[in-house]
Amino acid sequence: MEYPRVLVLDHSAFHEKKNNGKTKSALFEGYPKEKLAQFYISNELPSYAVCNNFFRITEYDILNANIKFKKASGFILNDQCDEANESASLKLVNPNEIKGLHRFIYKGMENRMPILELAREIAWRKSKWQTSEFIQWLDDFNPQIIFTLGSYCPFFHKIIHWVQQRYNTQIFLFTTDDYTFVRSTLSPIAWLNHFRYMHWLRKTLAKSKKLYTISPAMKKEYADRFKLSNVGLLANSVEVYEETSEPVQVPDKSLRLVYAGGMHFNRWKVLSWLGECLDNLKKEGFNGVLDIYCPIPPSNEIIEELTKSACVSYKGSLNPDELYVEISKSNVLVHVEAFDRDSAKATRLSLSTKIPEYMISNRCILAIGPDSVASMQYLKENNIALCVNSMEKADMQMIKQHLFDMNFREKMANNARKVAIQNHSLIKIQQEFYNDLISSQMEE
Repeated sequence: MEYPRVLVLDHSAFHEKKNNGKTKSALFEGYPKEKLAQFYISNELPSYAVCNNFFRITEYDILNANIKFKKASGFILNDQCDEANESASLKLVNPNEIKGLHRFIYKGMENRMPILELAREIAWRKSKWQTSEFIQWLDDFNPQIIFTLGSYCPFFHKIIHWVQQRYNTQIFLFTTDDYTFVRSTLSPIAWLNHFRYMHWLRKTLAKSKKLYTISPAMKKEYADRFKLSNVGLLANSVEVYEETSEPVQVPDKSLRLVYAGGMHFNRWKVLSWLGECLDNLKKEGFNGVLDIYCPIPPSNEIIEELTKSACVSYKGSLNPDELYVEISKSNVLVHVEAFDRDSAKATRLSLSTKIPEYMISNRCILAIGPDSVASMQYLKENNIALCVNSMEKADMQMIKQHLFDMNFREKMANNARKVAIQNHSLIKIQQEFYNDLISSQMEE
């Protein structure tokens, strides 16, 4: 079997902890390393477990290039790089250490302020990122296929098309989040950004050999909306292991809840509400604690809000092995989606990376979020979680009634594991995906 050379184009790198990084790593686990390379733009160092050939140009490189009227220099990264040989540009930035104007820009980009997104587009356009080092790196790899998670940024789609035309490659596009809506309908700049994004998204869709979506809801909507026949489902996958760990035995009315995921899209606000619920339930004699693990450290302000509850603890980040241990020590695993309009729009077609990991673990899932988003629909339709669709007093009572019932928790855990084996098997999903890549080259 001849595996094609695949160039992965994405904002974030292959990673063991972070959402899209984990998704890519699971998908390409076992793929020949010499047939994989990645270009990315985020301010992070990659994991080399799956891929060992990276080229990175960050926003800081682009900004520096514009200030100095030079081309944007990037860096080749592999597992031979060590900290002693890294330049200052390769050092990572701790969000909690950013101050002043830099902090305003960082937070503005994190919240996708329209004016800053437009400035970002202009900066990338002016920076002349096609350096001789980048081109040489691409020539050395000579990609046959581009696999991309797309982008909400037109400039990134331009990079995709530039590489595709230079090497006459096929494009396989994978969408995990939906950006086909205007974030601020009252902002003319937001509308300008939206129209430019939709223009480039349609160009990428037209060039793509196949579009993969993360959820059944996204697959149907994109096929209908863009009139596509080449849409497939590429669900988040997990290794199906034999479950030997029984749920932790606890005294009556006592539970340990674990949340492992990001704080973006205002998910921290729902976790804060859950902490208030646990405080109130404790007064009634129901003892629950919530331990929170985040792949990316949240701001100090968010940590302070979360830990106002005496029942909530922020525990930092975990690698996959550490996460497995903490899950095995838990009774309930928590998934949340925010209820505000912008967050609900951004997540309405997505299926969180952690959901299949939760499902396979033989633990009960508590899911809190609007019933309009795909992840909540998926959990409810398959009867694999306690689904709470608002943040009202009655919901706290529902949590008390069901979550502290051992029989209910065991029923949900068993259901979830069965669905995980059926729909999220790593081997099955990889095999179908690799067959698509290989057969596309045989058709050439």
